[in-house]
Amino acid sequence: MAESNSIIYGNTSNPSNSDNEVSLQSIHTLLIQMNSRLSEIESKMSQLNVIQSDVAKIKTKVTDLDSEIKIIRSEFKDLESNVSSLGQVFDSVKDTAEAAKKQADSNKNEIKRVGCEQIAAQRQTERDLQLINKENAEIRDSIVDLKARSMRDNLVFSGIPEQKGEDTEGVLQLFLRKKFKLDYELSFERVHRMGKFTEFSDRPRNIVAKFTYFKDREYIRTKAPHRLHGCNIWVNEQFPAEIEERRKKLYPVMRQARLDKCKTKLVRDVLYINGKVYTPPPPLITEMSDEAASSSSSGKFSHGNRWSQNHQTPRGERPSQKRPRTGSTPNRNDA
Repeated sequence: MAESNSIIYGNTSNPSNSDNEVSLQSIHTLLIQMNSRLSEIESKMSQLNVIQSDVAKIKTKVTDLDSEIKIIRSEFKDLESNVSSLGQVFDSVKDTAEAAKKQADSNKNEIKRVGCEQIAAQRQTERDLQLINKENAEIRDSIVDLKARSMRDNLVFSGIPEQKGEDTEGVLQLFLRKKFKLDYELSFERVHRMGKFTEFSDRPRNIVAKFTYFKDREYIRTKAPHRLHGCNIWVNEQFPAEIEERRKKLYPVMRQARLDKCKTKLVRDVLYINGKVYTPPPPLITEMSDEAASSSSSGKFSHGNRWSQNHQTPRGERPSQKRPRTGSTPNRNDA
């Protein structure tokens, strides 16, 4: 205000002096200054409007931010609630896992116990099975022995001609009187042909004779190799199939031993060579070599690296003649 008075009234120490005249130029100058200041004020007011707009925007953003913060707080509370529930779930899972672990340990111990009991039971079963097998073998041997004893008085005659409807005992009596020069009839408990009669068979059935007296049976058996030499008729002891199967495996060894000038004797299914019991070698595990296979195919077989089998024609048998089938292999020199 003082500045305006100075411009209008001049630089006087007493502005209230009415004598001073107001200069137009001073008024003009004052107006220019006022205009300049008003321009500055307008410029600042324009800036103030921008600031107000920015403040409004900031206020809006703050309002939005406050809403978002409220939403975040709500979500955080939900998250806390979920975390709390998840913690409870974890605690439940932990308890369940611990209980499952305890159960697994218990099951493991139970499995071990059952496994031990099973192994013990299996071993006991194996022992029982071995005992049963041993007892069965003993029973089979006893049955075979009983069969052999029941056949002790029997002889099998192979190659005696047969006619349909014949009296088998009469045929045998006639044959024995003729070949063994007997002036009496032997006593038999029973005499019969083996197997079913076949009219057009090319060879007669074997005759099985059960002697009443063992001495008569031994007389015929021991004299047969000499009396029946060259007549294609054989006399053999009768044995059960089990013993006969073992004897068949010993015949080649016995023949080879005889060819080697060894003293042999076959008693039931036991072969004696030079007074010692012959023991067959254990079966080979490995495959036969080409040389052994060729030797086997050529008719020679190494048996225990000691006795070899040569396909020799037994004495009293023609090479072209088939040997008859009997319950006992027909070889009158085997005994």
